[in-house]
Amino acid sequence: MGLRFRKSFKVAPGVKVNLNKKSTSVTFGGKGVHKTYSSSGKKTTSVGIPGTGAYYTTSSGGGSGSKKPSSHKRISADNLDPILTEDLSFQNNVADGSSASLDKFTTDSLKRYKITSAILSAFLFFVALIGFAGGSALATVICLIFGGITLSMSITYSKEIKKRLSSESSFGSSTFSGTSPDIDDKPSKKKMGCGCLTAVVLFFLVIGAISSCTDSDDKNAEKVEDTKPVVAALESLSISADTDQTYDINTEVPVTLTVTPADANIDNLTLNGSECTFASDDNGNLTFSASETGSYIITVSCDGIESNSLTFNVEDKAAIAAEESNQSDVVQQTQEPQEEMVWISATGSKYHSRSDCGQMDPSTSWQLSISEAEAQGYEPCKKCH
Repeated sequence: MGLRFRKSFKVAPGVKVNLNKKSTSVTFGGKGVHKTYSSSGKKTTSVGIPGTGAYYTTSSGGGSGSKKPSSHKRISADNLDPILTEDLSFQNNVADGSSASLDKFTTDSLKRYKITSAILSAFLFFVALIGFAGGSALATVICLIFGGITLSMSITYSKEIKKRLSSESSFGSSTFSGTSPDIDDKPSKKKMGCGCLTAVVLFFLVIGAISSCTDSDDKNAEKVEDTKPVVAALESLSISADTDQTYDINTEVPVTLTVTPADANIDNLTLNGSECTFASDDNGNLTFSASETGSYIITVSCDGIESNSLTFNVEDKAAIAAEESNQSDVVQQTQEPQEEMVWISATGSKYHSRSDCGQMDPSTSWQLSISEAEAQGYEPCKKCH
């Protein structure tokens, strides 16, 4: 038993490419009904009922494994001069040695197929290089496999063309004598279509490779998106600071911001405070300050969520200290001691500390300061002083 090889690749929904040892085929359809086109020219149609095992299959074109008759011109040696018999035998042997699957195609067709296969092979290798650079291993392997297949087809076509040209050159160099040799039959009509089938197969292969690259890129994009950190939704905001004391003007007071959850996005954070400076530094720290005395209310908000409010009392401590100093001077001035007042009467020469002293007449008494009384010649009363 000979070595057999068969491998199928699904390149699109309902389309499969089959690789055999001696041919390549494309199958269209699915379970129940499908049709297969082979590079050897064979067409197979299968119709069946899935699950029952009953199928009807019909084939047309191609060969069944037996050697096909050569499509080259065959020269009958019965009507030729014996001298040419050897040359004609060589010509027939050359024709019989050609590949049976390529005998039905003209030399011009094989030249076109050779060029087409070479171009497609180069294109597939280029796509494989792109897939390798993009990290798509599947697309790279597929393109390398089918690039090798198309390159092999181009080499096969080239060998067949060289064989035919060599055969025609050998036949044309022979010299015939007498009448022209009789031809057995008219040349059979050369079949066309191998290049079209090859183009169709490679078209689906390229589409499949591009789809694989696209799927790989999409998967890589999904992986990149999956690696991005998930930002939690903001639930609440709160701020805190020491608001029990009164702050001096232009004093920066630190304010603590609490975010729930802690990893929520607060890029759109807004600081609210009128007639004061409520700011955030590069590290996200909040500070409050005011240049005028008064009471200030501040809040923060983000994405429609607002925090609690804080009230700060601010005063100009330098001005207050100056005012207190002025008031102290006034108090000190008003608290200076005054001179003691004494009593004197018209009938005596003494001044008294009280008006009921028995040494003076209260009905004629009046008050003077001690210095005034002494200036007028009065002396202190020895009884009340």
